[in-house]
Amino acid sequence: MKDFWKMILATMLLNLVIAFLLPILAVFVQNIGEKSVISIGYAFAASFITQAFVSSYFGKLADKHGRRKFLILGNLIYCVVPFGYLLVTNLYQIIFLQIIMGVGIGMSNPAYYALFSEKMKREKRGFGFGIFNSASALVIGIGALVGSSVVEFLGFQSLFLLMGIVQIFQTFVIATVKEK
Repeated sequence: MKDFWKMILATMLLNLVIAFLLPILAVFVQNIGEKSVISIGYAFAASFITQAFVSSYFGKLADKHGRRKFLILGNLIYCVVPFGYLLVTNLYQIIFLQIIMGVGIGMSNPAYYALFSEKMKREKRGFGFGIFNSASALVIGIGALVGSSVVEFLGFQSLFLLMGIVQIFQTFVIATVKEK
């Protein structure tokens, strides 16, 4: 059960990082000079469309070669993204980083969910996923407020540094989870 709570913490940290970015991504895209609404759509869609195309492939590989490996590797890939945002000067760079994020999350999520479900007794999985969902929703709400506040008072660079630090910590937490 100890790994269950580590995975809940890791979920909360990952969702915090994602929630830091989502409400301000449109503002950031406009801040670098993009004025069209469709530019914001491209930046937002890149990660999710990438995830859609790679998740089943990486999930199959994780089943074959070990879920923990793909979970850690996906998180390490995602660690690059917040620091990459520190260097962004145009929309293409944002889209590229969002694609990297999609690969990282698409690699780690299937492994995460499979491993997470193994950490619970079959008869307790509904409750376990209820805790997962509650923790995710709470942190996404808090993260949106914190992320936008950091940008408001300290700027985008501070937010991207904070995102990177939290993501590295999240990766360390997830690396302590054992596979059966």
